[in-house]
Amino acid sequence: MTRLGRLPWRTLGLADLRDGDGERLWYAVSTNFKNNPRTPCANHADVGCLNSETRGTITLRSASGTPIYDGTVNGAVAVIIAPGSALRDATINQDRSAAGINNPRNYLDIAPSGEDNFDFLDSAANGFFTGPVVDAYGNVIVNDRIVAITPQDMMVVLERRVAQEVASCLNQYATANGQKYPWAADMLESGLNNKYHDYEAPAARRYGRVPDEPFTRTQTDDGSMIPAWAAGCTLALGAWWTNWKGLVLYALAEPFQPGGLIACGVSCFTVNRPFAAPAPDVRFVVVVAGTALPPQDRTAPPGTIDTNPANFVEFENATSPTAPDPTFEIRTIGADFNDRLAYFPVP
Repeated sequence: MTRLGRLPWRTLGLADLRDGDGERLWYAVSTNFKNNPRTPCANHADVGCLNSETRGTITLRSASGTPIYDGTVNGAVAVIIAPGSALRDATINQDRSAAGINNPRNYLDIAPSGEDNFDFLDSAANGFFTGPVVDAYGNVIVNDRIVAITPQDMMVVLERRVAQEVASCLNQYATANGQKYPWAADMLESGLNNKYHDYEAPAARRYGRVPDEPFTRTQTDDGSMIPAWAAGCTLALGAWWTNWKGLVLYALAEPFQPGGLIACGVSCFTVNRPFAAPAPDVRFVVVVAGTALPPQDRTAPPGTIDTNPANFVEFENATSPTAPDPTFEIRTIGADFNDRLAYFPVP
């Protein structure tokens, strides 16, 4: 797939966007975020998976040469470029006639440092350079205007969507199963052995990861429950789920577990929220982990990697809900909190 080309405005359902000089926009995308071909993903930690841990790989510099986004650390996911009018002088001759209309060299510029906008590398200093830049004589030598799409821009949407898809599947399942939900997958088995079954001796789990079907223990503990997701659940239909499943935690309130009483009493969850009253009588909570925050360690030796909720989610969201009326929380996204939550009932 071409990673540098014109913005695919028709594919995106946009108008035929132009810059101030009437030129169509250009676009470049990080290898980690390109769609075709996608790298197969069997485990959320595999190279090529697309999830909260995926970093952008495109470097973008300001007109003065200062890195705005560093592709060697965590750069841009994509950049959108307004190429401006053609530049022509003794060393530059951008030919935008029919013969040169598809050549990015005729639209994208070269910085004074020699870095060019028509040739970039992933995970390298060689990226893009935004203008305008003028030489000592006042001549414009870079008139590309560039904006970046960052991992943060993407993840706020993706993490919310993942949480909503999981919540939707859980509610579809409950609707077909007497308002009861499946047991969670064990943190140790899913983290160390990549097994997401809904059982683990000697006790079933109400806090862990989202289980894979078939729901063996769920059906054993309540014979009326179906051992599979409802038809149309995207967790069963979409390969995208393998990218995310290790980063999603699931907590189930006791009254709505297999064999439960389906009445909250004092045993359902409470979700504390900023700028709103706490949400009571919550049946389940889905927490999507953001990028690891200090001191979270998702690369520890076997025995701790992927098994400790505190290495994925923050504050009260990392506490196993074993006591009556346990509490989860939503906070403002920042340096010490980046969980995304979905829960039922919806506020």
